[in-house]
Amino acid sequence: RETFMYGLSGRLKKNIFFFDHYSVIYHRAGPMIRIPGDRINDYYSLYSRLGVDLSHQINFLDSLSFSAGLLTSIEIIRDPFITTKPKGFMAEACIEHKGIGVKEVFYKGEGHHLDYGDAFYKAKTYNRTDMYFTPLHIKNIKGRFIYSLHYIENHIEHQQAFQLTYSFNKK
Repeated sequence: RETFMYGLSGRLKKNIFFFDHYSVIYHRAGPMIRIPGDRINDYYSLYSRLGVDLSHQINFLDSLSFSAGLLTSIEIIRDPFITTKPKGFMAEACIEHKGIGVKEVFYKGEGHHLDYGDAFYKAKTYNRTDMYFTPLHIKNIKGRFIYSLHYIENHIEHQQAFQLTYSFNKK
């Protein structure tokens, strides 16, 4: 199989305002020996948003930010040639104090097929609430427990995770 994935992200910041984007290109071709029903797939996705980061404006909080933007994708299936172009609105809010925080993500729009992406974005309406605390924060290492609630159209799912992060550059 010929398969590759390419991602790109960036951020522009001016005072408390920011613009950032995340994009992914994923290509998956069939094997050299054809399998019936197996087709070449190409996915392009882009999430662009505008936001405000008030983290340095409010002294008693470590982090406070709000953002909103557009998630778009192009899904191409070849032989037969089928193209879909789903899009939707996303909004995010994050607040943190002394390693304890809440992050809220809301999506409303058309369902996306994002391989290696969050499967919940296949839904037309999706809301995620992450509640976390960070018991480990030593020099460049941070350990965080996360409990997530996923509100997907008419039901709720949950998950737990432990995230360990090492920062190579503290600047």
